[in-house]
Amino acid sequence: MSDQDDVLEPILDDDVSEHKLETLITLGEWEKLYQHPQYQAMSRATKITTLHDAMSVRERKYEIQFCEIVRIDTHRGQIFLDTKLKRIRFLKKYLTSCLMWEYTGEIPPHQKPKELEGLI
Repeated sequence: MSDQDDVLEPILDDDVSEHKLETLITLGEWEKLYQHPQYQAMSRATKITTLHDAMSVRERKYEIQFCEIVRIDTHRGQIFLDTKLKRIRFLKKYLTSCLMWEYTGEIPPHQKPKELEGLI
């Protein structure tokens, strides 16, 4: 292996790592972001916006699923709405508030939702 190969290898690893992070965001896999080293190295504000982006993708998937479910069974659709769709919307709203608190230096007025523990 040449010296040139040694220099290129870490760059390629970073590209692959960045690609994996982008894939998680694109798939809406927000719960898995904390496992990614590149996500862990981000500033708190960047983590919040990245998490919000991934949740937006998941929210859109939930909206599509909700339409399919409610067409078949309105009761199951209501349960899905109450347990999945409303919750992710709440979490996104909380993240928006977190971003404001981050920039203003305010302390959050209430405890962080358990789903976000370790993510921001």
